Amino acid sequence: MIKVTTLSKAAVLIFISLLLPCVSHAQDFMLKSGDKVTTDDGIYIVSGNNLITNPEFNDGLNGWMGGDGNTLSTDNFEIEPTGGPDGSACLHRTADGGGSSTNKTIRTGWPLTVGKTYVFSCWATRGSSVDGNARYSQVSQSSVQTTYDNSKWLANVNYVAGKWSQTEVVFTATDPYLVINFAWLSATTRFDCFFLGEVTKSNEVTTTKLENAITDAQNLLSSTTEGNQRGQYPTAAREVLQAAITTAQASLKATTQDEINAAEQTLQTAMSTYRNAVVKPFKVGVGYTLTNVAAGISLTTGSGTVQIATSNPADSTQVFYFVPAPEGAKASGYNLRDANGTYIYLKSATTLKK
Repeated sequence: MIKVTTLSKAAVLIFISLLLPCVSHAQDFMLKSGDKVTTDDGIYIVSGNNLITNPEFNDGLNGWMGGDGNTLSTDNFEIEPTGGPDGSACLHRTADGGGSSTNKTIRTGWPLTVGKTYVFSCWATRGSSVDGNARYSQVSQSSVQTTYDNSKWLANVNYVAGKWSQTEVVFTATDPYLVINFAWLSATTRFDCFFLGEVTKSNEVTTTKLENAITDAQNLLSSTTEGNQRGQYPTAAREVLQAAITTAQASLKATTQDEINAAEQTLQTAMSTYRNAVVKPFKVGVGYTLTNVAAGISLTTGSGTVQIATSNPADSTQVFYFVPAPEGAKASGYNLRDANGTYIYLKSATTLKK
C-alpha cells in the first residue's frame, strides 16, 4: 500500500529549490535600496532607485550612446546573453580602438540633482591583460549630458586582468549630469551591472582611513632618525609627531564620522609638517651656485628657463635660494629661485644648453 501525502505549494517550491544548482543572480552585483556602500569617508545607504535604464543590457543597446552622439551600433558592440559576471547579458566591444568622438566609444550621461549625494557603480573586465588605453575609461560630472569633462573627473574604470571587477564611487553632485566616457576599448572589454542612485550617510562609522594614517605615521617615525645632522629630525619635531599619533589613536573611539575624518586630516598635516622638519643640506635665505666642479659650468635661469653657463657667482641668475613650496601645493619641499625672483623651470630638454 502506498501512502500519498499532499504537499502545500510552498513545500513543493522549497523541495524543488533544493534540487536546483546554486546560481549567482544579478542582485549579487547590482546595488539596490538598503545596501551599504563603504568609503574612506564613511558608510552610506542606498536610498534611491537606479537612474540608469537598461543597466544590465537585457534590452539590447537601448539607452546607451556613443561618442558621436548616436545610439551604440551593432557594428561596434554586441550583447553577449550569458557573458556577464552574474551569468546574464553583458555589453561587449567587438574590436580594438576608437577615439572619444566615435561610435566605438561609450559616452552616456544621466541627470543629477545638484547637492544630492550619489553612488555610481559598474562592473568591467578587459580580458587577460590591461593595456595603457584602460586609462581612457573615465567617469565625470558635466554641465552637458553629452560632454565628458576631464576637470570634473570622479574615477577611472577599475580593470583587473582576467576577471570582472567593480568600479564604485560616492560623490555629491555639483553639476547636472554624470557622464561616462569609455574610449579606446579593446576587443576583450565587457561591461555590466550599472547603477546610479542616491545615497544617504549612515550613522555607522568606518575607521579604516584613520587606521591607515596611524600606521603610516608610525612607520614614518620609526624609519627616521633623531638628531641635528643632515637627513635627521630634531627631537622637538619627533615629539610633536608622536603626540599627534597618540591623539589620533584616541580618536578611533569617536562616535561620528566627521570626528574620525577630521582626526585623519590632522594626522596627515602632522606628517607633512614632520617631513619638512628634516635637517636640510642647505639653509633657507642663503644663496647658492650650482656648479659642476669638474667642468666649471653652472646652472642659470637665463631667459626664465634652465641653462648652463660659465661659472660666475656675481651673476644674479646663477645664485639660487631654496624657497619652501607654497601652502596647498601638491608636493611639499623647496623650489629654486634666483636673486631676481625667477624660479628654475625646465621648459623642455632643448633649453638645457651650454
